[in-house]
This record gives sequence, C-alpha cells and structure tokens, in this order.
Amino acid sequence: HLNVYKKALAMLEARGELTLRRIRAAINMLWPLAHWIAYTHLDDACEVASWIYQMDDRFVPPDNGLLGLLYRRLGFRRTEQILRVRRFGRRLSRS
Repeated sequence: HLNVYKKALAMLEARGELTLRRIRAAINMLWPLAHWIAYTHLDDACEVASWIYQMDDRFVPPDNGLLGLLYRRLGFRRTEQILRVRRFGRRLSRS
C-alpha cells in the first residue's frame, strides 16, 4: 500500500499535478496506514508519519478525544508506544 502511494505521489509531482488537495487525500489514507504499520514496525510507521508532516506541515491528526490529544501533544512515536503498552496489557488480561 505504502509503495503505491509513494509512486503515485512521485508521478504526480513529476508532472506538476501534485496539488494540496491530492496531498490531503493521500494523507487521509496514509495516516491510518501509519497507525497500522506501527503495530509491528514502529520505526517504519514513524517514517510514514514524518512524511505526512513533510507533505502538509499543517496536518492535524484526525483522531478525536484523548487519542487525538496524545498525537498532538506527545507526537506519533510516543503515542504509538503508549498504545503498544495498552494492547499488551489487554492481551495479558484476556489470558
């Protein structure tokens, strides 16, 4: 999925057709993908999140409530680390 977006955005940029609207449309798909990647590959996910902020420096994580606040205040990596601990705790409690 990620490589498809990288190639598509690179092609649009090469043609001079990469608009803010297209960037934001891609980001709407890349943000959940970064979160999904973070489940198993946190460093790779952080690279995706960083790329998102490079493309649109005014990007605000779409998550509401506490999760959105954590992303905005602590950043992507720290929030995903907290979520990882939470998931681990849930797995332990189910066992």
